Amino acid sequence: MQSTFNRLGWQWKVDYIIDFSITLAPFRPAQGSSFSPTPTHIAAKKCVVNVQNRNDELCFLYSILAHIHRVESKQNPSCTYHYRPHLSELVTTGLSFPLAVKDVAMFERLNEDIAVNVMTFDGRQPIPLYVTPHRQRKHVLLLTDDQTNTHHYVLIRDLSRLVRGRTKNGGKAFVCPCCLHCFRREHTLTEHIPQCSVHAPQVVTYPKPEDATLHYTAEHPVPYVLYVDFETFQTPDDSGVAVHEASGLCCVRVSRVNNETFEPFLYSGPDVLTEFYPHVYTEQVAICQIVERRERYDAAHRCGRGALSKRLGLSILPQ
Repeated sequence: MQSTFNRLGWQWKVDYIIDFSITLAPFRPAQGSSFSPTPTHIAAKKCVVNVQNRNDELCFLYSILAHIHRVESKQNPSCTYHYRPHLSELVTTGLSFPLAVKDVAMFERLNEDIAVNVMTFDGRQPIPLYVTPHRQRKHVLLLTDDQTNTHHYVLIRDLSRLVRGRTKNGGKAFVCPCCLHCFRREHTLTEHIPQCSVHAPQVVTYPKPEDATLHYTAEHPVPYVLYVDFETFQTPDDSGVAVHEASGLCCVRVSRVNNETFEPFLYSGPDVLTEFYPHVYTEQVAICQIVERRERYDAAHRCGRGALSKRLGLSILPQ
């Protein structure tokens, strides 16, 4: 319609408007609010403290204080009277409540000994919303229910229990707050976090079984295949986004012909791609020559194959 209008010329004037409509949608930024019940599948894991702030919108502050001033389960830690006397310990200058997730960083700037991580659930899939950059502070894990419009904050006391379904390991897991990957040993997590925390919050998802089926009918057999594996390290650029820098490669040719084997090509050092492309071109030339000789051999008459195979450097396969 627009292209037809443009082809008809210019200096058009609007005579009248046939129809005009405006579509509106409410904008509800993620923020805390007054009390809302814990979803059943989370409550069953007994890993969160949901403070019942029915008369105010300070669930974020109550959750922080529930971490600092721990109350055992026998004393009903969900009651606000445990934490009201300690509200003055937190600096909230310039903050409005219910607190939006985007303002958590401001809360951290005002309270220099506290670091906060916030996550949510999309269905039953945990997703990090905010990951603190302050690794040396006292860490608080908060969960907000993004399935409702209230976005009520609760305290996560045991992240391992909360995400235990992500692994078949029945024991305690050490979970990265940045990507929610589970580790079996604490030292492995300690080594992982400095590398992972430079990235934006993310979560690893796996395909469903019905989407992870290999369709053999789609295979296209070829006589030679090159398998290449690159080794890389990550360095953040000026904007903080991680860039993969290649540090080495291994390339091996695999053959379906005569069970041939080839030595792998290995390289480690600078300018990896500069070494990779010439090697691939060399492999292409060598493979094409072998395939061409085999095609000439297959096209030859049977009585002449013996002499031809010697000239082409081919071994005769049993018929």
